[in-house]
Amino acid sequence: MLARSANSLFWMSRYLERAEHVTRLILVQFEALEDRTIDEIDQNWRRIYQSIGRSPLGGELRSNVDNEDYMLLDSFTLADDLTFEFANADSIRSSMYFARENAKQVRHLIGRQLWTGLNTAYINLKRSGIEQVWDKQPKEFFRNAENIARTLSGVVDSSVYRDDGWHFLQLGRYIERTQNVAALLEAQARVFSTDFKHSDSDWNSLLMICNSQLAYRRKYSLLSLNPNQVMDFLICDASLPNSIRYSLDRTLEHLLAVSADQDRTELIAINNQARAILGQIQRDWQCGEFEDSEICEILHNTLASSYELSNNVANAYFFY
Repeated sequence: MLARSANSLFWMSRYLERAEHVTRLILVQFEALEDRTIDEIDQNWRRIYQSIGRSPLGGELRSNVDNEDYMLLDSFTLADDLTFEFANADSIRSSMYFARENAKQVRHLIGRQLWTGLNTAYINLKRSGIEQVWDKQPKEFFRNAENIARTLSGVVDSSVYRDDGWHFLQLGRYIERTQNVAALLEAQARVFSTDFKHSDSDWNSLLMICNSQLAYRRKYSLLSLNPNQVMDFLICDASLPNSIRYSLDRTLEHLLAVSADQDRTELIAINNQARAILGQIQRDWQCGEFEDSEICEILHNTLASSYELSNNVANAYFFY
């Protein structure tokens, strides 16, 4: 496969995964606007922005939690920044734009159905604005956006031939998911301390963002959420599609697949690095009780290792 084609597939998949993740972040936040306290709404905005490593346009996130009208106006501005602001590389519009730009380069590999769906989704998003969304049904808009992202992922899974192109698509998906979940969990530990009295809704919303509420209920119970148990579930459970462990397992699986017929030294090093990250997270997180600072350190190290792995994959396969 041409290096530029592999690069486009990898990044198209990453941007689609990012768009779906940010959409779910905002959707869960809009659901919280209906029945959560002003202080909880403020904390949830902080969780979102810390997880993507961004400050809102105009400065730091500073909300007047004593003024409900101000908080709603603030939510309008923040939702616009995360959805339509093109200067924000993590906004839904930016992610869909860059996914579409990468898809242009590989239309012959992804097929008409995926290209048409992605192109239509971006054009519709480009024609929208926060004013129209806010005046109508914002939850419906973001729920529909999430469904579109899921549909596009489903088209990939059901139509793409299982060759090297497929493996690069999956590499992009799972490396992006590892980084998204690790950053989100680190932000969760910083904003909602596991050491003090917590609200179940703070941790239930985390499970909802990670699409893991049903799975958690099947394994444990939603009657009383234990913060360390939720963290353990989202980090270590090998059967949970949105856990860090599952994403790292799949990353290694697809790395081995694309390097199976090659013996270049740097490819062997990348595979060893992926194994090392997986082994480290299993050693660091032994289903015990941790202080918030320890949780943040483990997740920060995982995130840094994942960034390094992504760069090494690019250097070995795309820019060698």
